[in-house]
This record gives sequence, structure tokens and C-alpha cells, in this order.
Amino acid sequence: MSPSSIAFLTRLVGACSVSSTDPVLDTSNRASSDVVAQMLDDSGLTTSIHEVPELVEKYNVSAHVGPDMPGKGLLLAGHTDTVPCTPADWKTDPFVLSETDGKLYGLGSCDMKGFFAIIAEALDRIEMSKLYAPLQVWATANEECGMDGASFAAANTPNCAYALVGEPTDLVPVYAHKGALAEQIICIGKSGHASNPAGGASAIDAMRQVMHALSSEMTKQNSQIVPQSEFTPPHATHNFGMIRGGDAFNRIADRAELWVDMRLMPGTSVVAARKNLRATACSAVADMPGITIEFADLVTGFEATKTDLDSPIVQAAAKLADAKPQTASYATEAPYYSATGMDVVIMGAGSIAVAHQPDEFVSIDQLDKMATIVVRLIEQFCMRKPN
Repeated sequence: MSPSSIAFLTRLVGACSVSSTDPVLDTSNRASSDVVAQMLDDSGLTTSIHEVPELVEKYNVSAHVGPDMPGKGLLLAGHTDTVPCTPADWKTDPFVLSETDGKLYGLGSCDMKGFFAIIAEALDRIEMSKLYAPLQVWATANEECGMDGASFAAANTPNCAYALVGEPTDLVPVYAHKGALAEQIICIGKSGHASNPAGGASAIDAMRQVMHALSSEMTKQNSQIVPQSEFTPPHATHNFGMIRGGDAFNRIADRAELWVDMRLMPGTSVVAARKNLRATACSAVADMPGITIEFADLVTGFEATKTDLDSPIVQAAAKLADAKPQTASYATEAPYYSATGMDVVIMGAGSIAVAHQPDEFVSIDQLDKMATIVVRLIEQFCMRKPN
């Protein structure tokens, strides 16, 4: 990696762009968008910054170079936001890029501001005059809290034939991942003294029934479908990530709240999964007097995505990385791009294991290798003359 690309990543890590459902922690990503836009503009791309509708101070960057040919060429896509962090948990300042033993530490260095340093390096290595098909770059907002930026970009920017989403995969191409949704369930009952259970309606008892019903329904659904062995685990999953209710040991709880995460297999829509989740929960408490139930989206949801293994972008990425294409259980912005008709592969420097963790890092060696791969992909899909 050139010193200029490292310097660019230093500026980008220093531009705070936290996404959080907690308004106290949430920040604008305008500063990071400006850094990316300036790099793309300096590299010779036509660049625009767009405020994402219905979000406050959240921005996308779109850029392109080459001929205007919708449905052709290559998109390089990533997000500029990060998760929150607790600086006291870090050995170094998370907003100051630092190097130790060939590793670059900083918030977002791996997930996924490092990908824009890769793009900067790749753009510096190619000859723009040789482009016969369009090359686009999208830098999106709010990936960590709903993927609103990707949804807006996909609906309002001309698509390419192929897309590379540069999430950290340790340079292994990912051709498919599960879908996801997250739901808040609230059971509302009636308070009373613990010495007389009949005098109240326990929301905690109701939520226990809801949890049992949801687990049973998931087991039933998984038993009725053929496991997809390329995924780990090879079936849909759910997680009860947070539960709270009640305020005293001797008082019947009049409220209980549950947060549920679901990971969905390709072929199961988010809308259908959420509808079934809510119906199952309602049925679980239908015969419990004094109990009502409410729902809210924690995460609206992301569809599963799956690109054919024979797709040219998957095959090219696998050959260049010398790695067998794999699947993932986490979610990315790829489904939004697939929905426009693009073939999408997910691949980038760094490991998902260090993303969202204190002392997040990416190795300079992987950044450099990924930059070479990106150059070769641009040459293959944007520079070589069509047959």
C-alpha cells in the first residue's frame, strides 16, 4: 500500500461516523463521506454526495468513471459508518490509525473503511483512459443500523452488471449469506401482589409462553426443509438477545420485553418470516386473560442473497484470491444490489472476527493483496474489450 493510501485511511478513521439506535451515540457520517468523496474526485471520478431521505445527517457517496452504459461494468460498494465503541477498552485511540507489526488499528479499519483505502490504491494503479465499461463506487450510510443507505443507492443509482461488496472476509469470496430481521415483542399484563397470582396477569409468564412457542415453531420449520449444507449452521436460527420485565420479587410483572434476532435461509422472505413470528407469538398468549401483546421492528430486515457459483464475478474473485467461494451467516448490503439484477460477490481484507471489537485492525499485507485483486477485477470487467 502506498503512503498516500495509508494517509487517506488515517483521515477516514479520524472522521467519526458512528451508527447507533441510541441517539446519544449516533453521529453523522458527513465527515467520512467528504473524505471519501474527495479521494474519488481526486482520482478522476465524477462524484456526488446525497443525503439519505428520512435520516438525519446521513449521506451516501456515488461516483463513476467510464462510458455511460447502465447494466454494464463493475460496482465497488462499501459503507462509511461504524458501530459505537468504548475508547477505554482500546489499547490505542480508536479514532487515530496506528500501526503495529504490519497491522493498522482503528475503529472501522477492518469494517469497513479499509476497503476505501483499497479502492484508493486500485484507482491509483489503473489507466482510466482504457475503460470501455463503467466503473462505479458507492459509499453508503447506516449499514450498521438498517442499511438505509444501500436501499436508497440501489433504488436511485444506475446499476452495473457486477458488484463487489468489500466487507472483511479474509480475502475469501462469499457468494451467499442468510437474511436477517430483529423484532421487539412486548407483553403487557396486570400488576398485583405476588401472594395472590389470580389478582394479576403476569407478563413474564406470558413471555415465557411466547419464547417456547417461537422456539417450537422454528424447530418445526427447520424439520420441514432440506438443510443447506453450504451454510453453518445449515438452517434458520433465532436468538433471544435481550429480555427484561418486572420491578420487584413480590409484585406480579405487568410488562415484559423481548428482543429476537432471526437468521433466514435463501428462499424465505423477511416479510413472511416476520408475519409468522407475530402470529406465533399472538397465538401463544391468546388464551391468557389480561395479556395483550405489541410488536415493533428493531431491524426491518435484510433478505438472504445468493449469486450463482458459475457467475463470472464469483469465478474471477475465486481465481484471483486462490480461494474456494464460501457462504456467511452474517448480513451485508449485497441483497439490495442483487435485487437490481447485479451479480454480487462479497470479499475484502480483514477478518469479521475482529469487526465490532476493541482493537479492531486490518493487516497492510491483506490491504495490498486486495488492492491487486480489485485492479484485476476492474481490468476484467471494465477494461477488456467484449467478445
